[in-house]
Amino acid sequence: MANAKQAGHIDIEQLNIKSYDGSKNIDIRALVSNFTITESMNMSSVRGHLLILESFDILTKFPLVGEELLEIVYTDFFDNTRTETYCIYAIDSISRVNESSPNLVSYNIHFVSPGKFLSDKHRIEKAFNNNLTGYGTISFFVKQVYDQYLKSDYNKKTCIIEPTYGDVSIVVPSLTPEQTIHFFSRRSFSAESTSQSFRFFENRDNFYFITNEKLLELAKNGVGYGPGLIDPNLANKLNIKTTPIPIFTQSWMANVGPEAQSSLMSEFIYFDLNGVANNTLDNMDRGRYRRKTIELDILNGIIAESDYDSANEIQFPEHNTNEFIEDNLNKPTKKYVVKDYSTPSNSGSGLRTDTHYSTLYNKKPGYFVNFDKNKIKCTIYGRNSIVAGSVLDVQIFKTSVVESLDIDQKRSGRFIIDTVNNIFDKGVYTQELILSREGFNYVE
Repeated sequence: MANAKQAGHIDIEQLNIKSYDGSKNIDIRALVSNFTITESMNMSSVRGHLLILESFDILTKFPLVGEELLEIVYTDFFDNTRTETYCIYAIDSISRVNESSPNLVSYNIHFVSPGKFLSDKHRIEKAFNNNLTGYGTISFFVKQVYDQYLKSDYNKKTCIIEPTYGDVSIVVPSLTPEQTIHFFSRRSFSAESTSQSFRFFENRDNFYFITNEKLLELAKNGVGYGPGLIDPNLANKLNIKTTPIPIFTQSWMANVGPEAQSSLMSEFIYFDLNGVANNTLDNMDRGRYRRKTIELDILNGIIAESDYDSANEIQFPEHNTNEFIEDNLNKPTKKYVVKDYSTPSNSGSGLRTDTHYSTLYNKKPGYFVNFDKNKIKCTIYGRNSIVAGSVLDVQIFKTSVVESLDIDQKRSGRFIIDTVNNIFDKGVYTQELILSREGFNYVE
């Protein structure tokens, strides 16, 4: 037997609570019933909670007041080890387990990555620009904020920043560093991105200020993925070349015997075959299909309109063709903006450079509506290399014939992991994932 470990095997090597001044330390591994660590492309911090069962009155003797540090070291099925430090911020749901054991109590400990505390203790009120020219790129401003406010002895993560295009000058009106970078993301533009999906988030590896296109590019280049992440037998079976992107599949009757535990690490425990229910009227109201930006040039008395039709770029999964959209769902969602940027025919020191309103107000919101509509829930056995923002190749077989190797082309493809709930329970590590992409057959 090549590997006797059970799929999802996890070794919790350290689970310690330390007082803020470092004078007290306690190992709580024997007291933890289960714990969860949540990371998401929609959150700029990693959060989690532990369920404690104890009869030693640690709450008052330590004491636990929501100002402690939590140190976790854990090794997964592939012998990849993570060492992480979090800040405890809340203890709640304190209760006796039963009347016959009055000293046995349960409670939840909530923790968050250190960057959240580092961010929320500051307020930024300043104009961001290049002192020499009066302007600068947003990606340069993001690095300034991250290096000054979020890096510390407790947070040594790197912030991976995708370059933005165009020099701007931005006034930040009393925001936390975290809020400031989100503020920047809404105004960011890159000529190399069709979605302009800039987001600021943290996973267990790093911080990111990045678009979805850049995440896909990093995944294809092997960034963030180590050896042993793909089942080579599955890759050969499906005639797929081994790539840095892990492949997951769902078999009709997967072999769960001791000899197959390694293969189970590439199987879905659960995959939502139904996907997300569709509501075409809601899609139209939210601007999923068509959007229009109307720019009011008050100085010159000109109204300029720019239209965006997402059906030109995406085959929508809930429609066999885009003909229905063309014939019936042609109402655009409108956005009115005042033109306040310079053009070759209209320049001046009081005007900003091109802010790309037509792209940011048309494509970007429509892209995020599509991304949200195509989310799928699934569960896999956990591995430390998979985090929010990772990319998976999903192979779902058609359900019409048992043991069929015919791939369901609509449900299969390349997905970005939007959210990960890392669940550690009784020595088994599972990950509840939310996957998404723009439309079916996003990658050939």
